[in-house]
Amino acid sequence: MSGKRRKDFTGELSKMVNSLVKVYLLDGRIIMGKLLNIDFDYLNLLVEEIPQEENREITLIPGTSISHVKIVRSKSKRKMPIEKRILSLLEKEPELTEEEIANILNVDLTRIRKAVDRLKRKGLLKKEKKAKREKGRTEN
Repeated sequence: MSGKRRKDFTGELSKMVNSLVKVYLLDGRIIMGKLLNIDFDYLNLLVEEIPQEENREITLIPGTSISHVKIVRSKSKRKMPIEKRILSLLEKEPELTEEEIANILNVDLTRIRKAVDRLKRKGLLKKEKKAKREKGRTEN
């Protein structure tokens, strides 16, 4: 890769830092979380996974094990209303729980629950989403 093309490529990758990403691994596993850093020489990724429990996990993903990466939510300089942010996330990842949404958006869980309730009253979310609040993540 020429110097100019490499600079353009690394520049585009740099824009992904602090975005919510889904990293698809060659072995079929998927890691979803906030992209913290990129090693541009080997394309290794440092990802803060969405916590399933109270533990914060940061994973180093070797570039050689990555099939592809999708940006779920890019960092935004302008904040859109919480309801729109929730709908945008659920459009891309409909199985997210309220707890996961709160972690992704870095918003208090109570605020997420109130916004989800407003969306349900407006008919923009199905009532069945409430079950995800108690059950947590479903098995794949």
